[in-house]
Amino acid sequence: MAILKSILNLLKLHRRSGKASGTGETRAVIIPREKNPIRKSDISQNAVRVLRVLNDAGYEAYLVGGGIRDLILGRHPKDFDVTTNATPEQVKRLFRNCRIIGRRFKIVHVVFAEEIIEVATFRGRGGDEDEEKGKRAERNGMLVRDNLYGTLEEDADRRDFTINSVYWSAKDGSLRDFHNGLRDMREGRIDIIGDPDRRYHEDPVRMLRAVRFAAKLGMTITERTDEPIYALSHLLDEIAPARLFEEVLKLFVYGHAVRSLEELRKHHLFKELFPAVDALLDGPDGGNYEKFLNEVCASTDKRIQGGKPVTATFMYASLMWPAFIAEFNRLRKAARGSQKGKSPAECAEDAMNTAIGEQCRHTAIPRVITTEIRELWTLEFELLRMDREKAAKIITMRRFRSALDFMLYRGRLDERLMKVYNWWNDFYESHLDLIPQRQPRRGPDGGRRGGRRPRSGVKRIFGGKQGN
Repeated sequence: MAILKSILNLLKLHRRSGKASGTGETRAVIIPREKNPIRKSDISQNAVRVLRVLNDAGYEAYLVGGGIRDLILGRHPKDFDVTTNATPEQVKRLFRNCRIIGRRFKIVHVVFAEEIIEVATFRGRGGDEDEEKGKRAERNGMLVRDNLYGTLEEDADRRDFTINSVYWSAKDGSLRDFHNGLRDMREGRIDIIGDPDRRYHEDPVRMLRAVRFAAKLGMTITERTDEPIYALSHLLDEIAPARLFEEVLKLFVYGHAVRSLEELRKHHLFKELFPAVDALLDGPDGGNYEKFLNEVCASTDKRIQGGKPVTATFMYASLMWPAFIAEFNRLRKAARGSQKGKSPAECAEDAMNTAIGEQCRHTAIPRVITTEIRELWTLEFELLRMDREKAAKIITMRRFRSALDFMLYRGRLDERLMKVYNWWNDFYESHLDLIPQRQPRRGPDGGRRGGRRPRSGVKRIFGGKQGN
């Protein structure tokens, strides 16, 4: 924050950002290198190399977005993004180690051994003539294609939030602030650029990004940015489920899961991502389900902060657990009231199909992950048996440690389940010699190649059809 304070003191000596008289273009506050504490040594050398190549070829090029924002806030950036007036095709001619990706927005990935530098062309505002040419296309106000290029000033107007509209130049080391982003960083504000209603219609994921930045950076969403979210949350139904799968991971596996859950619920966005679970959280057993999710999120944040990994499988299995176990309990209750009711194995299988099938309509979970979720949930039932004869085999299973952690979080809310956890943890600790060294995964999806398909985990645990 010391860097940010020194920069903000300099802003008093410069004009505020606004529209240049008679031009309609956004004007920037420019902070020169000698009054700007950011140095090239703070930045990825690969990113600096990309900027230099573009500048040497006669193009404008800047670092922008989260990398510069995090440096100013005293955080460690996880990546750096470049923006330039060179088109994707022109960028590709300068770098042999790159590829053009994207259809909605074309961008270039310059690939290095240890990282990928993303390069995007300045985006323009556009008009009717441009839309007729097909450079920009909208559906119900949402941008479905936007490869209209513009100037640096226009690009700044097209950024989502003010804190992401600060640019750094490798050529002269200056910072350019177009929308009072430095001020909003200092005041801890998430403020959208332009008209909130229109910007959310253009890309509804901006609502999730507002929540994510508030959770990640510990900032507050401004009233004008916040006000339309509830009424427009349904627009997320227009977003491809595959994209929302990734957005959920950004919310929950980067060290700010507790705050993300809180903000999503507060802004009625969780129901658009996990509608079945959200309905349960508002139901009679909602308190217990919410405690479980908060417990998982808090533990996940702690693991991330401790440098330990968290998998998409574990996070999605946790977030979907209330929907699965509620459906399982409903099916078991119905089965007990019928002479020809379903067995526990059939109830579990059907509940998994329902919970996962419904969720995939909203966030397209890859098949390899849904398979792993089924394995983890199935082991939760196996652990309840505390069968010493089978225990030696169970602790060698690939999902055992995840299932045991899962049982721990459940056990913190139920003393009976904590006893189950303690039994298995004691057995595991006293039989570490049985745990094999894992071999490198052979299959492209982390599984084995070919061979006979393994028997269904649910049926293996519960056995065949049982009486009621």
